[in-house]
Amino acid sequence: MNEQLDLGESQAIALAKEIAANLLLIDERQGTAIARNMGLKTMGILGILLESKKQNFIPAQKPLLIELRAKAGFWMTDILEKQILSAAGES
Repeated sequence: MNEQLDLGESQAIALAKEIAANLLLIDERQGTAIARNMGLKTMGILGILLESKKQNFIPAQKPLLIELRAKAGFWMTDILEKQILSAAGES
């Protein structure tokens, strides 16, 4: 599919396309762009957390964002974090 994607991302995109998936869960920027260019709807971990908060599955996003950054090495800009927290009503 694309030499710059790893095998798992390539296979996830191919499978989502093959089965006409409603949503592809993917965080990698380039993989997301390729999937969207192929007509797939995508969502990453930040979108999942935001939707979870909106549906009251989690009480707050901020502790999870802190944990993602500290323990999982998840990278996001401070501006993005503020935008996500604001969208969740946690600014």
